[in-house]
Amino acid sequence: MKIAYVCADAGVPVFGHKGCSIHVQEVLRTFVKRGWQVELIAASLGGPVRRGLDAVSVTQLPELSSSSPIARERTISLLNDAIRGALMKGTPFDLIYERHSLWSAAAMEFGRVAGIPRVLEVNAPLIEEQATYRELADRELAEGVARRAFVASSHIVVVSDAVADYVRQRDAPAEHIHIEPNGVDPTRFSPDIPPMIARQPGTITVGFAGSMKRWHGLLTLIDGFKIASRKCPALRLLIVGDGPLRQEIESTVQTAELDQVVRLVGPVDPERMPGMLTSMDIGVAPYDTIPGFYFSPLKIFEYMAAGLPVVASATGQIPEIIQDGERGLLSRPGDADNLALTLVRLAGDSGLRARLGTSARAAAVRQYTWDAIVDRVVAAAFEAAQPREVSV
Repeated sequence: MKIAYVCADAGVPVFGHKGCSIHVQEVLRTFVKRGWQVELIAASLGGPVRRGLDAVSVTQLPELSSSSPIARERTISLLNDAIRGALMKGTPFDLIYERHSLWSAAAMEFGRVAGIPRVLEVNAPLIEEQATYRELADRELAEGVARRAFVASSHIVVVSDAVADYVRQRDAPAEHIHIEPNGVDPTRFSPDIPPMIARQPGTITVGFAGSMKRWHGLLTLIDGFKIASRKCPALRLLIVGDGPLRQEIESTVQTAELDQVVRLVGPVDPERMPGMLTSMDIGVAPYDTIPGFYFSPLKIFEYMAAGLPVVASATGQIPEIIQDGERGLLSRPGDADNLALTLVRLAGDSGLRARLGTSARAAAVRQYTWDAIVDRVVAAAFEAAQPREVSV
């Protein structure tokens, strides 16, 4: 089978370190493991080809830019011509798989005209994100391009109920939408991976892996850890990642006089991340209160596959994945005191940590592998593309 994988978002460096980059790499890697021929059409590469992806043929879209936001948006929309050209050059394809981006509709429209099964993967309400966190000069244009892509797709895979609602509101046929949370490769993330950082005897390491963005709850984590460490001096905190809050986090750690028990290691290459997770005893995802929480956090699935008990905020679909008391413990979003109580409880009960970690690993292997997710999505895409009998 020959697949075109399209990622027209310049903010997603497909071979980079970001969570979105890892998502792309894992899907591509699964395609390759299946023995399928893959043509990657991407706006941003972000580095050399990653492990296991040497067989992927790469076409980089031209870099387009403009001085003003509205002109830039209209220029970016011209990427559709480049996408269409790359698809025409590489045809025939058996499947077109696109990671949805703000200004791209050509891949889905090309596939519809050519009669090719086509999957549109939607990971976030991109229009709302752009308007809230960045700058959106022409919302009408963005809405129009999104509707074109949604309507032209034959199968839409979304990561959460909230993203499904976003897609439905923009004319996507309900029968085309399939919800699949993110996943993990349990052969890469495993309790058997040697730790990158040696654990100090008698200590218990709470770990966070991800970008240092405000909505990830890192300031709440620092506050909660400070409270917890007073009650349990054995606790240590390991923060893996980088981002816009790093300077503020470092300053907060110093002000709270936590320098001796908190370690920030900065960004880590994806190949080293499994060893970072096995350097932890507890994995934490301390999200603050976010209306309409739509994320499907990769970190949670990676913690689970690494055999870590997970402490996560009870928001969005996280409670369905963690299942409080079964695979981890849930805390109240944005509540440092409640987070501290949860950490102290886990720190004081090695048996509970072991039970939750074992259960989390088993669930990751059973339910949330990239292999299973890709197989389900591809099978559903081909089923959706089959002609349906019409009763009269």
